[in-house]
Amino acid sequence: MAYFEGTKEEFYKFLGPRTSDIVTEISRPKRKHQKSCKDEDIDDNGKKKVCGKWKSLDAAHLKDRTRKILITEILEDFAEKNIKQSTYKITLDKFEEEFRNKHKDFFNVIQFRCRKHHRAYDNKYKVEDLQDEIVIPTVETYTPDFEIDSNTKSEFIKKFIVPKISYLKNDNCRIARVSKDNWNFNPTVKELKKDFYLLCYNQVDFSVAILKIEKNTLQIKAKTTDKKKISLNIPYSESDFFEKKTDKNLEFLESFELKS
Repeated sequence: MAYFEGTKEEFYKFLGPRTSDIVTEISRPKRKHQKSCKDEDIDDNGKKKVCGKWKSLDAAHLKDRTRKILITEILEDFAEKNIKQSTYKITLDKFEEEFRNKHKDFFNVIQFRCRKHHRAYDNKYKVEDLQDEIVIPTVETYTPDFEIDSNTKSEFIKKFIVPKISYLKNDNCRIARVSKDNWNFNPTVKELKKDFYLLCYNQVDFSVAILKIEKNTLQIKAKTTDKKKISLNIPYSESDFFEKKTDKNLEFLESFELKS
């Protein structure tokens, strides 16, 4: 049975990379329970607002649950100690088992944060931990059964997405790609009388954010000649999703990436 023997610093150095792999593995399925960064910013009017960034968040250990602290606890509780040489000896299987156990109460150990807020948190609390960043990308990925590139028509993307998401139907959503830093939608007045979904497609990185408009909550006069369609403009963002004319925030439901 393989074991490792060394000082705490040697455990940090040589087993640290393995703890990164374990945290990544544990964290991936948890992203669906925290879809975006929940830390707060101050806007131009001095008001607090939730960050909301959702792409590639860091799995950030809390200040009193850093990987260094967890490793130290494992060594003190489960390893053989050589006091004279200040070394510890433990089997690799036992070390990994206990490191996983330390993360069972996941959200009391880790919070998902964007890189900016992760660093701000660590600086605020003077957190000292292993230096490698653990990045957890957008949770879901789907692989279309056709070749996808920046020129793929949006309707092909929609046709592929709708059957994958339980609440989507062909007649309760529309898709738009980024155009001049906006997603532009033209739903009908009738469509917005029921819950409606906007598929915000980024043709550069093939990511999709789904926004929800609750029925009868968006009051915009129809601008088209037949007075049946409404023009919606959503500025491109990885955090704040709002309709430009009404300044109404839209509910972010989930995101995923398409892999060619």
